[in-house]
Amino acid sequence: MDSSHQKDPDIAALEQAAAKERRKKLLIAGGVILCVPLYWAMGFSSVRGSLAEEGYTDLHVSPSGLFDWTFEGKKGASTCKGSVTRMPFSSSKNTFCSSVDASGRASGSLDTSSN
Repeated sequence: MDSSHQKDPDIAALEQAAAKERRKKLLIAGGVILCVPLYWAMGFSSVRGSLAEEGYTDLHVSPSGLFDWTFEGKKGASTCKGSVTRMPFSSSKNTFCSSVDASGRASGSLDTSSN
C-alpha cells in the first residue's frame, strides 16, 4: 500500500468507523448469547420459588430442557411429581400428587395449569 494512503485522514476515519461497527455487533451478539443462560438461571429460581409459594416442601427441581423443569416434593401429606414449562411470555405446570390415608387407601390427583 502507498504510504500516502496510510496517513490519509479519510481512510483512518473509515477504518475507525468500521472497527467501531464491529465492536458494536460483537457486543450485541455477546449480550444475546448471555441472555439464554441468564434466562435459564432466573427460570430455575423462579420455578423453585413459585412451587415453594404454592406449599411444596422437600423440593427437588432439575432441568429437563431449555425451558422445562421437573420436580418432586411434598404438599401436605401428598407426594407430588410434575413438570413446569416456563417460556418468555407464558408458563404451564403439570402435577400428579398421591397419598395413602391411615386405612391404606391410596388416592391421587392430576393438576394442569397455565398462565
